[in-house]
Amino acid sequence: MSPQLALLLAIGFIAAAYIHENQRRGKTSAAVWIATLWMMRCGSRGLDEWRGGGISDDGGASGIDQIFIFVVAVLGFSVVARRWSQVKTVLGRNWPILLYYGYITLSVLWSGSQLDSAKQLFRAFGDLAIVLLVLTEANPLEAILTMFRRGLLLLIPLSVVFAKYFSELGRMREKNWEPDSWIGVTTHKNCLGQLCFLALIVFVIEIARSMHQRRFSIWRVPLKMPFEVIYIALSIYLLNGGGAKSTTSILCVFVAMGLFLLLEKLRSRPRLASKTLLALICGLGFLYVAVNFFGGSLSAIVASSQGKDPTLTGRTELWADILDIDKRPWFGPGFMGFWSPEVKAHVKKIPRESWGPEHADCGYVETYIQMGWVGVLLLGLLIIHGYIGANKALKTDFDWGRFRLVLLLTTLLQNVTESGFPRPMQILWFTFLLVALDHARSRLPQTRKLAEWERGIKPPVRRSLMAPY
Repeated sequence: MSPQLALLLAIGFIAAAYIHENQRRGKTSAAVWIATLWMMRCGSRGLDEWRGGGISDDGGASGIDQIFIFVVAVLGFSVVARRWSQVKTVLGRNWPILLYYGYITLSVLWSGSQLDSAKQLFRAFGDLAIVLLVLTEANPLEAILTMFRRGLLLLIPLSVVFAKYFSELGRMREKNWEPDSWIGVTTHKNCLGQLCFLALIVFVIEIARSMHQRRFSIWRVPLKMPFEVIYIALSIYLLNGGGAKSTTSILCVFVAMGLFLLLEKLRSRPRLASKTLLALICGLGFLYVAVNFFGGSLSAIVASSQGKDPTLTGRTELWADILDIDKRPWFGPGFMGFWSPEVKAHVKKIPRESWGPEHADCGYVETYIQMGWVGVLLLGLLIIHGYIGANKALKTDFDWGRFRLVLLLTTLLQNVTESGFPRPMQILWFTFLLVALDHARSRLPQTRKLAEWERGIKPPVRRSLMAPY
């Protein structure tokens, strides 16, 4: 098949998928389209890079891409301003995010390149604005799923076409004469893996919700939900295509499916579900400490089981090299100010890092070198806050709590070997913010018009325990 024909067929399929999507009657406002545009940019490469400007993995933006980011962010800020009464409620329930953003704003003051840090700060606030936009929808879970679904309808088929038929756009050259890696619409194989991971989670959850609501068996899924099945197949195909594969994303898919099934089994007993998850986490923590105490490495054991070397493809060596460079352990060099041109040049001179890394390949190490121990502490508070909130949500809205827990825990796992934290407009960081924050818990009935929620109309005061809302 010629590349042009493959692209034409993909466009036709995407159009059919959006027509099918338009027939869904989800209770979301038009503002979710703003969040969809932002999510698409988080999950792909910059607009200028499609015009032959090269692929940058450091989150840089220029020209048309800067204009696009600015316009979408301003639209998000305007929606947040219009919903300010609900936004204040959300922010009040999520005080760790206020500490975190207050700290990164202050850190710009001691950055070596304040202009670059300010640009990254604007994008970080854009992330927060879009998250607040989604969480102030009348049904936050439906809004998040709709946002992801709309974005993935475009990004997944294009990634297949570019990886298969447009190698100059959809593949990345590997060193040591290894086969080219598939990157699709993203900048790296790991970023494509993260995108496919999200697609699998979102479409599997959509199928599970429809089976639960419409009462049909799993054998009728291909007939009832053909587009979802096709997108799941395309995502699996992308995860296993090309030369080097994103092992972390593949592992996280299995972990997420296991957590999803475990929590489904405990749907009628949410308190037991919370205790079971806590026991699993404590058990893994104890195993990690025990293995390291006896001179081993749990990460090395997992890597070896996946056919990887104990250094996690050179990651542990990279971490040691960049930690030797870091000279500001408490406060860091300023928000996103570590990877200056001088630091990149210095790291590239190290023989084993001659390929030129632009991030730490670990979200926790990246947080430390960018923001110091204070930043790590604030990130830890946000993680704990998100976990507690997701556990509480299991008791009031099981589907919302399960969705948060599955994505929260797998996002934390992915950041062990991939840099999502604390990079603005990176799909892992954006996803983490979505599930780490509590929504406003409106008491409005789901059948009430969205206009009331957006205008800030509050539910009537409950005069007695038996009085209706």
